[in-house]
Amino acid sequence: MSRFSQTRGLESVDGRGEPTNSWRGRTTPLGPSASTSTINRRPDQIADRPEISGVFSANDQMALGIIKALHERGRRIPEDVSIVGFDDMAESDSFWPPLTTVHQDFDIVGQRSFEILLEQIETGSVRHGFTGVPAHLAVRQSTAR
Repeated sequence: MSRFSQTRGLESVDGRGEPTNSWRGRTTPLGPSASTSTINRRPDQIADRPEISGVFSANDQMALGIIKALHERGRRIPEDVSIVGFDDMAESDSFWPPLTTVHQDFDIVGQRSFEILLEQIETGSVRHGFTGVPAHLAVRQSTAR
């Protein structure tokens, strides 16, 4: 098994099949009591954990903060820690190293959001459920192969 965990849905599974991170249960690599807002404020808590070899960040801005904290502690990206962001902001390929990130088309996100809002205004009913938008992984140099 590689040094990276396998991913199954929103739950990360280590080499023994044990859950290591569950978004719904708000369990983070920092322990079950740490919230995602803690990670947002304290990327150094991730950087100080040598057992962490990969981070999937909720957005590219958070990933940049984690990259900075890792760099300040002498940890190499991607040799020591792989970093993946989410949203592919315009500057993501200008980070050092260029950030691997999930790209989604925000024009489509805005269009679908507007269509749903307009439908709710016109019908007076709220649509429940999931509305997906196309996404793809933009692989750059912040992840090991």
